[in-house]
Amino acid sequence: MHNRRTQFVINKKAQYQYALFVIAVAILAVNLFVLAAIFAPGLVVPGLTPTVTLFLGLAELLLLAMVWFGSIRLSHRVAGPVYVIAREIGTFARGDHSARVHLRTKDLFQDESLAINASLELLGQKFARVGALVEQIERDAPPDSGSRQVLEQIKAELSVSTDGREA
Repeated sequence: MHNRRTQFVINKKAQYQYALFVIAVAILAVNLFVLAAIFAPGLVVPGLTPTVTLFLGLAELLLLAMVWFGSIRLSHRVAGPVYVIAREIGTFARGDHSARVHLRTKDLFQDESLAINASLELLGQKFARVGALVEQIERDAPPDSGSRQVLEQIKAELSVSTDGREA
């Protein structure tokens, strides 16, 4: 297969944060199991006083809150960029060839947004060059030529407006 990855870690920041989140959830699951075993009827655990049990329960709640907060923050750093990338590509496709992806500094996919912006820049330049060629052909074509209609259709397809809608 020629489409296999040679790198194990592709996006270090995203993948390591995801791995840490999964580890935290696993630790929480183990701790919840231990707490359930502590509170199971008939189970005797030496040295476990009601004060220690209360402390363990509060520590578990704190761990749960921290994992929840961390997962929300991580999901914002992933979901936000995906939303912005999709929105800006759609804006570009609708005719605003100045559309670019701008992410917050702590968002993931910074390198990918740079690559997308470089591609959008190249596409915008190509659209501009094709538009200039159409204008040149239009100037050089005979006035009553049948190609005028085709050139007008091409110009309509290439039209750019500042609000992202076709002109």
